[in-house]
Amino acid sequence: MSDTTRFRTLLRKISKQFPSDSTFACALGIDHSCLSRAMSSRGRPFDVLHCLRLAKIARWDPVPILRDANKPEIAGLLEELFGGTSERVSLTDEQRTVLERFDALDVETRNQLLIILNRLWTWTARGRR
Repeated sequence: MSDTTRFRTLLRKISKQFPSDSTFACALGIDHSCLSRAMSSRGRPFDVLHCLRLAKIARWDPVPILRDANKPEIAGLLEELFGGTSERVSLTDEQRTVLERFDALDVETRNQLLIILNRLWTWTARGRR
């Protein structure tokens, strides 16, 4: 799979987190037409700035995004500065979904949920002894 194909696949996967491509483009700080071009079969990957914005809004590790965008030198430099991907926390899709849903809750509901989770954790930890 070519770098541009991997990047387009990545964009499509992340775009599913947004209600529309327009909303996705707005979150990236680009025009809808720019996003459409990047997602098209002849599209080119984003520049470094937009790759980092993509990582931020998707809550993904920027290194694989930069590699898929054919920016291996920058990805390598980030690994040198901050450690390899395995040394950094990387979330699964399921974990990202949980965090997104948690973030969407109001503060009071979050606090109540944390109390419940702490009770479950304590109860489960006691059962393992």
